[in-house]
Amino acid sequence: MRSEVKYPRWVNEILKKINVTIYRGRKGRVLKENVPILSLPSRLLSHGGSTIKQRAFIIGFEDEEEIWNQPPDCGDIVVKIYDLKEPGKYRVEIFCSGVNKKVIKFDNKEVLNYQGYEEEDIRNRRQIVGTVIFDVQIREYNL
Repeated sequence: MRSEVKYPRWVNEILKKINVTIYRGRKGRVLKENVPILSLPSRLLSHGGSTIKQRAFIIGFEDEEEIWNQPPDCGDIVVKIYDLKEPGKYRVEIFCSGVNKKVIKFDNKEVLNYQGYEEEDIRNRRQIVGTVIFDVQIREYNL
C-alpha cells in the first residue's frame, strides 16, 4: 500500500535520504533491514500552509505488513517536514511508536534508535523516547 500522493520535489528529496531497520518487538528478528522509508506502506496524514506561508507535510508509515489494524493507520513512523522560509532549508521531525524496535538513518547516519516497548513497560508506565528533530539544507537546483 505505497502512497499514491505526489509530494513536492523538496519533500521527496528529504524522504529519499531516510532509511529504516525494523525489528520484531524489542529483541526480535529483523523484519526489514536498512530499507528506504518510501518502500513502506504510507499515507499523507496532513499537509498545508500557514498564515506566514510556511508549507508542511506530515506522512505516516506502517512498520510491518502483518498488522492488527486494517486498513493500516500508518502511524508507526511519522515524518513531518516543513520549510523554514530560507532557500533550501527544511526542518525534519521523525516520531516512532509501537512495539517494534526501529533504527532510523538519515543520509546513512543513525539519527534515532527507538527501542519499542513490552508489556512490562506498560505496567510500569515507562517513558520511551521516540523523536528526533533536525534541520537540513537541500540544494535549490535539486528542487
